[in-house]
Amino acid sequence: MYRPYLARLAVLVGGCAAIAQSALAVNAAEAVPAMELADQQIQVGSRTLRLPVGQWNYIAQTQGAVTAGGRNIGSTYTAYVMDVQGGEMRSGIVLTLPSGSFPASSWLNEPCKDDKALFKNDFGGSFSQPECLLVYRRSGHLLGAVTGIYAQAQQWVKATSVKLPGPVYEVVYSKYANNDYGVIRFFIPVNRVANDEAIASWAQQLPGQLRRIFENRDSLAALSMLPVVPEKVKVPPSVAVADGRLQDIDAIPYINDKGRERYRVWLKHAPPRAFALSPTGSYAYTSGASPADETLPSAPAERALLLCNRNSKTPCQLYAVDKAVVWVKDGSPVAGTP
Repeated sequence: MYRPYLARLAVLVGGCAAIAQSALAVNAAEAVPAMELADQQIQVGSRTLRLPVGQWNYIAQTQGAVTAGGRNIGSTYTAYVMDVQGGEMRSGIVLTLPSGSFPASSWLNEPCKDDKALFKNDFGGSFSQPECLLVYRRSGHLLGAVTGIYAQAQQWVKATSVKLPGPVYEVVYSKYANNDYGVIRFFIPVNRVANDEAIASWAQQLPGQLRRIFENRDSLAALSMLPVVPEKVKVPPSVAVADGRLQDIDAIPYINDKGRERYRVWLKHAPPRAFALSPTGSYAYTSGASPADETLPSAPAERALLLCNRNSKTPCQLYAVDKAVVWVKDGSPVAGTP
C-alpha cells in the first residue's frame, strides 16, 4: 500500500517520555471489529490515540504492507471508529498507522497535491516527506459504491441501522517522516459545525496534537473536542430558586467520599454553576461562564455534563444547577446530555 524507497537505515533516537496508556485500549493490529471503545482509545502497535468525548465504536479495519526494495518490511493498519448516539452518526475517524518504524527516508505517497480543498496547508513539506492539512465539504458519507474500509463501515452501518448525516466535512492530516508516518481523516456533519471558518480553525490544531505520534516520537496523543455546536441543555426554571436539598450532602447518589468533598468545594462557588454525576460514580463540577479551555462550552451545565461524560462508562446527568437540585430519584435526567 505504501512503498518507501530504501535510502538508508535510520534509527530513531528518542526523545520524549511516553505517557501512560490504558490497558483497555483496543489495538487495531490485533482486535477484530466491531466493538465499543470502552475507554475511548484506539491503538496501533505501541501508539494510542485518545478520542474526543463520544460513544465510539470500532467498526472496520484493513491491513496493508509497507514495502522497500521489492520486499515487505512491515504492516500498516487502518481503523475506522464512529461516534454513534441515539442511533445517529455524530462523527467518524479513520486512522492509518504502521505497526512500527521502518528503514525508509523517502515515500511515494503524494497526499498534498489536491488543490480542490476548502482549506489547505502543506507546511512547506518536501516531496519525499510530505505533510499537509486538508479540509473538504462532501455531499454525503458512506453512500453509493465504496471500497476497502469504507465498504466495511457501510455494511456495519446498515446492519446496525445507524442513521447517516447529510453533507459532511472531511478533514485530513498526513505526516510522513524518516521511518514513520500517519494519516487521519475526520468526518463531521456540516449541520453540527458553525461554518467553514470554524472547521478550518479547529483543523489547524491537529498538527500540534498528532505530529509527534505520527513521527513515533510519542506513544500517546489526545484529540481535542470536535468543533460541533453544543446542543442546548434544558435546565428547569426552578434552578433560580434556592433549594434546601442543595446542602444535604449525604443525599447525593452514586459518588464516593472524595466526590462529596468536591461537592462541598463546588458549593463555595457562586452561580452560574453546575454539578453532574453518573450511576457509575463519575462526577464533574463547573462554575462561571468563561472556562480556561476555550474549546469547552461556556454554559456551566453543558460543560459539567461534557466533562463528566469524558470519564464515565454511563451517561451523566445534572445533579444541581446554580441554587437547586435538579436530579430526580428514578434516574431520568431532567436535562439532556450534549
